Amino acid sequence: MNVDTNYPTKVCLYSILFLIFFSCSKDSDLFNEYVLQNQEMESGNDNSNKFDEPQDTISTSSQDTISPSGSDKTIYLTGMKAFPSAFGAGKELTGGRGGKIYEVTNLNDSGPGSLREALTATGPRIVIIKVEGLVNLQSPLLTTRAAQGDLTIWGQFAPGRGLTFRGHRLVMDNSTNIIMRHFTGQNEGDVGFSTIRVEDLPPGGGVYLDHISARYGRDQTLDVISRHSDNKITVAYCLLAEGDREHRTGGILGDSGSGATDTGQSTFARNMVYNLSHRFPNVSGSVHKHENYNNYGVNLLSRIVRTNGGVLIDYFSNYMEKGNKAQTSSIPVNKMGLPKSGFRTYTGWNFVDGVADEPADNQKNLWVNYKDNDAGKDNQPIESNHYVNSRQHYFEDPNDGIWDWMEVKQKVLASVGHNRGINNDGSPGFFRDDNDAKYVTNSLKSTTESTYRAVSEWSNSSFTGISLYTDTDEDYMPDWFENQHSHLDPNDPNDRDTITQDWDFGAYQVNNSAGYSNLEICAEFYAGGFETMIDGTNDMR
Repeated sequence: MNVDTNYPTKVCLYSILFLIFFSCSKDSDLFNEYVLQNQEMESGNDNSNKFDEPQDTISTSSQDTISPSGSDKTIYLTGMKAFPSAFGAGKELTGGRGGKIYEVTNLNDSGPGSLREALTATGPRIVIIKVEGLVNLQSPLLTTRAAQGDLTIWGQFAPGRGLTFRGHRLVMDNSTNIIMRHFTGQNEGDVGFSTIRVEDLPPGGGVYLDHISARYGRDQTLDVISRHSDNKITVAYCLLAEGDREHRTGGILGDSGSGATDTGQSTFARNMVYNLSHRFPNVSGSVHKHENYNNYGVNLLSRIVRTNGGVLIDYFSNYMEKGNKAQTSSIPVNKMGLPKSGFRTYTGWNFVDGVADEPADNQKNLWVNYKDNDAGKDNQPIESNHYVNSRQHYFEDPNDGIWDWMEVKQKVLASVGHNRGINNDGSPGFFRDDNDAKYVTNSLKSTTESTYRAVSEWSNSSFTGISLYTDTDEDYMPDWFENQHSHLDPNDPNDRDTITQDWDFGAYQVNNSAGYSNLEICAEFYAGGFETMIDGTNDMR
């Protein structure tokens, strides 16, 4: 994406307007009412074939472009990526493309059609979730071999609110080239462990986590542990929430704190961190190139990001809100830990409640030392030589560009987490489970908890009971979708693997010069990815 040289000027102007409009309160009733009107929660309603109105102007990425075409928009896909709307460090991962397709058709702990069977299989594979409800894991769901990588999970094909695993954790160890989209995890039984953890990535490849909801961590909530310079990670549109009162943290990217090895590149963007104390996320490595932007956090306790080692971090355009949880630190900001050799940061245009209420460029009050070290005392400002004046990384920005800080809360709450499924007629639906909906509503209404909930207070979400759509030819594309496009035939199973260039989705068109298969275009449609490319949200309102 080309750098917008007018960005600081525009943000200054928007900031003045924003501050005037909300001068009575940062979380005024007017603001919350406006956002609530735009993000009203669904209750299993039929949301078929609803699209956002196209905008007049669209920012474009370096690979794919979106151009006006009369009253419509045309999305030009020119480079093959993990999926069309992918961005950031992990954008070019291939996952299980071209591999065997596994269907998750039941909620059993193991056996044919189970989530465990699909994830512990070997070889390139695409896992399509086609069931709604809770999977009660009887033991941790572990993969331990490199041959269990090359994996794509599509949870957006599930009916209604899709699949949630609970009871134990999901760990993918020594596996790489992994893409996961649209499902929910709860670790209620494995004390001292995160809910979802991708561990010890081998050289090459990486991980892309998109629209994942991870809650009830017993240490971190979501981790990706890398130890090689060519590992690439994107965590985007994920909702990390709640945890054990003793270990209620967000996540870790890099080598788990040692700062001893080059741990590659990572993007952490457009995520929500709710009712967790710190690690948003922790980042470490002797070198680690990290970008962190457009994230929303609320009810933080003691700090935001902590680093160890030569982390090169761009931290910008984030929105961190106190909420109703009393904070233990007088300066809940980012912290630089040891070893610190090589640490550099561009930090600008972040809202941090009570610390940086008027965002500006080059914010030098948002980093302090973590514990006493040779650079200074605990919680004292870091040395000025650790700051740089502009972004260090451009792994590829989202197609709609970087959100201004005052847009972050509204847009994140509109689109974060596992929120897409399919109605019983095969049309796409916007679905949030009870817990995610509560987190969003509490944030909008300023009714977040004043304490961290005990394990005994954790609850499971309800499900819609929506029946599975019809797929006559069993090519994994619903009949409803195939009937919308003249080049598809719901009675021809072979058309899933062919490549079609021109697609008409009503409010927008797609030019598929990149060469995605018909099934991949179908998967992106149901994930809301094309809508995300247009305006950054996938809420269908």
